[in-house]
Amino acid sequence: MKKGFLIAAIVLTALGAVIFTGALIATGFDFSRLSGGKEMEEKIYTVNEDFQDIEIRTDVTDIEFKVSQDGSFKAVAKEPAKMHHTVEVVNGTLKIESVDERKWYDFIGFFWKAPTMTVYLPAKEGNRGSLRINNGTGDVEIPAGFEFYKVEIESSTGDVDFTGKAAELLKIRTSTGDITVEKFLAGKLELGVSTGKVTVRSGRVESTSLSPEEEHTGRVTLTVSTGAAVIEDLNCGSFYSNGNTGDIRLKNVVTRTDMNVERSTGDIRFESCDALKGTITLKTSTGDVRGSLKTGKIFSARSSTGSVHVPESTGDCRCEVSTSTGSIHITIE
Repeated sequence: MKKGFLIAAIVLTALGAVIFTGALIATGFDFSRLSGGKEMEEKIYTVNEDFQDIEIRTDVTDIEFKVSQDGSFKAVAKEPAKMHHTVEVVNGTLKIESVDERKWYDFIGFFWKAPTMTVYLPAKEGNRGSLRINNGTGDVEIPAGFEFYKVEIESSTGDVDFTGKAAELLKIRTSTGDITVEKFLAGKLELGVSTGKVTVRSGRVESTSLSPEEEHTGRVTLTVSTGAAVIEDLNCGSFYSNGNTGDIRLKNVVTRTDMNVERSTGDIRFESCDALKGTITLKTSTGDVRGSLKTGKIFSARSSTGSVHVPESTGDCRCEVSTSTGSIHITIE
């Protein structure tokens, strides 16, 4: 009896595979056509009122910003019939929010494409105001050419790509999504991930305040859990990063004051880095600390079981390095 059930199961599985393959051949291997009639529809949203700030809240929509060619605002979405967005201006703020009326049975089938929204904004000199985006699984992309006073983006599993300017603050947080920030300018930079990867390249973080003595001027804060971080070609006021098991690699990172990097089991690797007037603090538990600095420092380095190799102390600024079981190897260029 059991053998008969097993044979029947194998036959049905093979038959299902044959039917599925036949369906793919019939559709020219276009998986989207197997969605059971749930194709995306293009919808265009516009507003007539002027606005300064932007707030976007959505769950699964990929969001991309583009410069408007005709000088007007519009949002072009490709989304299922039972999903739409409300777009309105409230007290000078453009608010975009998703409304998903799909039931559980609407999700039966194959969904190979996420809903998308392209936000077209007219070209503008100077800062636009604040931009706040709260997204779930959708990606967010903000290319060069956009200047905001403040940018705050929060995502769960979606990736975030930012290439632009945020005069006061650029703040991005994700859970498993990756963060990529390139060719940017920000007054302060705050990035945080759990298991996602952080990549920062070719940026400046400096205050635009009239008071250069303002606290946290040009401060960079990077928090990770198990995610890796790669920071390259960054000039900032100060740099602070902490994490658990994720490795961090820095190349040509120069701070005006302090540089502080702490990890639990992750490695700390750096090349051509420096803190011009502050203290460099590098600390990990079981990870290694290896790299090169641009100028001499007063070194204080210790490891419980690993080897320690640092140059002779020179200069006025301190470099404090510690690890438990990892090794330490630092050179001066």
